[in-house]
Amino acid sequence: MKRIIILFLAVATTLLAYSQTSLEDGDRCFDSGDYTCAETKYNEAFKLATGRDRQIAEIKLTRTKWCADHISLANQAFTNKDYKTAKENYQSILESNPKDTYAKSQLEKCTNLLKPPIITLSVSKVNLSFPSAGSNERLTITTNASSYSVNLLPSWCSVFTYPEYFIITCKANYLSTSRTGYFTVVAGDKTVRINVSQLGVTKKSTLSLTKERLSFASSGGKSEAITVNSNASTYSISLVPSWCSVKTYKSYFIVSCNANNNTKSRSDWFEVTAGDNKLKVFINQSGKENGAPVNGKCFNCPNAKYTWGITAGYVKKSFDGTEGIQLGLRVEPLFKYGFGLNTGLNLEGYATDMLSVYRFEKSFVQYAANVPIHLEYRMNFSKWFNVFIYGGAGVNLVTNSLFNVLSIPTTLDYGCGLRINHIQFNIGQSLYLGNLKNIKGFRIDRGHYQELILSFSWMF
Repeated sequence: MKRIIILFLAVATTLLAYSQTSLEDGDRCFDSGDYTCAETKYNEAFKLATGRDRQIAEIKLTRTKWCADHISLANQAFTNKDYKTAKENYQSILESNPKDTYAKSQLEKCTNLLKPPIITLSVSKVNLSFPSAGSNERLTITTNASSYSVNLLPSWCSVFTYPEYFIITCKANYLSTSRTGYFTVVAGDKTVRINVSQLGVTKKSTLSLTKERLSFASSGGKSEAITVNSNASTYSISLVPSWCSVKTYKSYFIVSCNANNNTKSRSDWFEVTAGDNKLKVFINQSGKENGAPVNGKCFNCPNAKYTWGITAGYVKKSFDGTEGIQLGLRVEPLFKYGFGLNTGLNLEGYATDMLSVYRFEKSFVQYAANVPIHLEYRMNFSKWFNVFIYGGAGVNLVTNSLFNVLSIPTTLDYGCGLRINHIQFNIGQSLYLGNLKNIKGFRIDRGHYQELILSFSWMF
């Protein structure tokens, strides 16, 4: 009997020690979050323990099964991207087992995934301008929000929205004044303001004059006042004849004319401009009964205002078979009674075959510089048209293509031409009188003609 009791106590002690070890192992598994291991250990301890230890093992086994069930539910919800449910289950597990590092990390992931994203929003244009007739604009939306809205739209605009863009349409503005407004584009917590402006209707400008035809006596007579009627803010006057003058005021202008010293009447016009309207005012002035000077004015005074210009021409020498081109500067100061000077500086190049020069096959064989000193007489029919004749001397510098010799021949020049506004045409001839410096290689005998000079000038 004594032996049986000793054997029973030995077995009981062994079982008790083993159950204590299983509980400790279960606690370590539970703390690490290995609920399968913890459940196995707690089951072993429950089977072997008695009394109070058995109750402790049962409690721990129940808590382990609860955590295992909730970790399974949490993982399934996380896989299904139901982060809210997963978060709730991970949180519950940590309330029961604060040492579960896996549940902690999963809880942090769920928290981050449940945070609302930082909304971005941009619109392709933030300033819109529409014509008075109305129009539409397409604006592109760039945002990571699931949707957007257009708010505070002006009453004279409408909108059609699409997933990635919207179209703003503005009605016609029939008022003379422009109008402005704005609207907003909202996505999440982001707002972009779009400014809108629209032009008003531009009134068509009007223009009328109290007189459009004026007549003056040959002496000039009295000045004429003309009232300007226009809805434009300002007006301007241009192309006034040289024998007239105009003084402008806010709503009218005064025209006066110089005395006409010619026996013939003269007529011309000038232009009045307001907004996009233009009107011509025609002027007629009678001539004197004789051509005598009046009030110190002269007969055939120059009307042309352009006294200098650039010229280009063709020249040909009859005595040596060369021809060439001429480029230069023309200066023509004009005096009373139609007289004036014709001078300037011309640069010339001569060749025996100009066609080869044009083709860049040959070069010039001679170069020259010409300074004309001519007396000129013009018939000034108007400031736009006159004809003239001229004559006088010319000084020339002539060299060869190597620029190693120089001749200075003088010429007697004469010719004629005509002027149409800025454009002037000249035709003339030159008679070589001889060299101021006789150099061998330039045979220019007295009496030789430069057969032809044709030139075109643009006068300023």
